[in-house]
Amino acid sequence: MLACELHHCGVRSVIVLEWLRERDDRLRGSNIMRPSAQVLDRLGLLDRFRRGDALSADGSPEGRLPALVPARQQEVEEVLEEHLIRNGVDIRRGWQVTGVTQDEGEGVTVEVRDANGVPGVLRARYVVGCDGVRSTVRAATGFATTGTDATMTLYQALVTVSEPYPPPERLPNYYRGEKGVILWAPGDSRIVVLDFSGPPPRNAAPVTIEEIRERIREISGVELNIGNARSLGRFTDTTRQALNYRKGRVLLAGDAAHHHPPTGGGQGLNIALGDAANLGWKLAATLKGWAPPGLLDTSDAERRPVGARAIRNSRAEMILLKPDERMRPAYELYTEIWQDRGIRPHLIDLISMGRVAYDMGVPARQAHPLLGNSASDLPVRGADGVDGVGRIGRLLRGGRGLLLDLAGRGDLDPDAALWKDRVDIVTATAAWHGADAEEVDALLVRPDGYVAWLLPRDGAPQPGPLCDSLRRWFGDHADQTGRPAQAAPAAAAKGVTA
Repeated sequence: MLACELHHCGVRSVIVLEWLRERDDRLRGSNIMRPSAQVLDRLGLLDRFRRGDALSADGSPEGRLPALVPARQQEVEEVLEEHLIRNGVDIRRGWQVTGVTQDEGEGVTVEVRDANGVPGVLRARYVVGCDGVRSTVRAATGFATTGTDATMTLYQALVTVSEPYPPPERLPNYYRGEKGVILWAPGDSRIVVLDFSGPPPRNAAPVTIEEIRERIREISGVELNIGNARSLGRFTDTTRQALNYRKGRVLLAGDAAHHHPPTGGGQGLNIALGDAANLGWKLAATLKGWAPPGLLDTSDAERRPVGARAIRNSRAEMILLKPDERMRPAYELYTEIWQDRGIRPHLIDLISMGRVAYDMGVPARQAHPLLGNSASDLPVRGADGVDGVGRIGRLLRGGRGLLLDLAGRGDLDPDAALWKDRVDIVTATAAWHGADAEEVDALLVRPDGYVAWLLPRDGAPQPGPLCDSLRRWFGDHADQTGRPAQAAPAAAAKGVTA
């Protein structure tokens, strides 16, 4: 995703190093949540995930994308990789990173072994570790982390459960006993086993179907007839988060920056996509030479709290699921709360990070509801290049910022045109309903779809003069030659490894 974002924003010297020769087909995230759908929509890739009515909101007058689109992580990876290949991005499968060293100059040295095992080095302006829980980039660069150690083992398996089935009173489809939790169903199904007896002695060893049968027997005292394994996975409840996501020219994203138990229907997948979307345009601006001071550091400030929330959510879930009689009342209370239609949307938002809002310089209690939030799937009417009603995200497909004049004023600030080399100025009419549409005359939207400034119909602009926000997110304006006034453009990147 990061490579897609960099290419989307005009960076053409990107190298992706992937140590796996083939895609990992084990069970992983299974849903694209709304924030990720907005990201894929901006890249023009969301239509690849259409399934019947899954995207029925796509052409509706409201235009909002669905809260959830079913899609396996492997499918997401395939769509992104095909997009990169079509655009000529350099993807090197079977390449392993063995070391990362920064120097006093403007680069990073990456030690590698290529697909044939031959050692070598690459030079890059920046390196981003998107290399997972056991990140080599994180370890080699010395990023400090904090978190909790493993106390249990979680198994996920895609198998066939054959007859004879155990009686429901002995092993219901959702079993919660003194030693663990088992979720299963007859036929071809996904089995989840939470073994609270402790972490596995050899977590790196391959998972076997007999190991899962044994854990089910140990937890429930029942034999479950399972076979035909298509996917076997073993995880723990270990949590870790880097204390910062950047050290000089090396950055982290996804599981390399934060990881937690794989619960929540794809929470880790979706947060990783969000990390990449947040970082991509900022890194591109830095490579192109127009990024304002400190722009790259805002990814740490904006995304680290999101990772921390995901870890908190996962730890809370593990505590509730623990088969401890002292926790049973809390578990039953949570189950009851989940059934409340008024509360459920909030809980879903917690899992999907659907309400992530970034600090744009206005105290939360004083900020307009749209400020700092994503506007990607809000619909507009009559905008240039949009036939009828279209989403704001489609106006961001050029990888640039967007100044949206919703009142047709044409006089937001005459100096705004000085940023036209990196911000599109578009006149349109809001097509969404409610007070937000009635109260907003203009929006400044970052390339990642988040509202950085807005002009309420009655009140002062948030978070201040428009040009201040343009300068904060898009650097000093271009001079008459079209070049950034703050500095000469940076040299072309030799490569960015993800």
